Amino acid sequence: MFFIVKFNSRLYAATRPTVLAVQAGDVRTALRTAPSMGLQASQLAQDALGRAHGAIISGNDQLYFQMAQIAQAFVNAASELVQAARSDGTYDPVQYQAGARSLAYAVSKLG
Repeated sequence: MFFIVKFNSRLYAATRPTVLAVQAGDVRTALRTAPSMGLQASQLAQDALGRAHGAIISGNDQLYFQMAQIAQAFVNAASELVQAARSDGTYDPVQYQAGARSLAYAVSKLG
């Protein structure tokens, strides 16, 4: 149970800046925070997968797999947002919108 609470609070902390930036239409902040979100969510996905493979209590493996899938959805969204950024400080609006939709999908999986 402690792992689930810790996972959720770490996922929330990792994703909050990017989610809030996208929701507020703050492209610059969203693109700046997306790489960190992706790295942290990736680590959380790996942690949950490790727990799933070592689950002792029946049914917990499925819960941990679901947690890993949610974290991976944030990794995917971060990747799309990062791909939208250009080296000259501009961004690809179409790619950014795709990342924003992916992020909205990831957020919807939390509920």
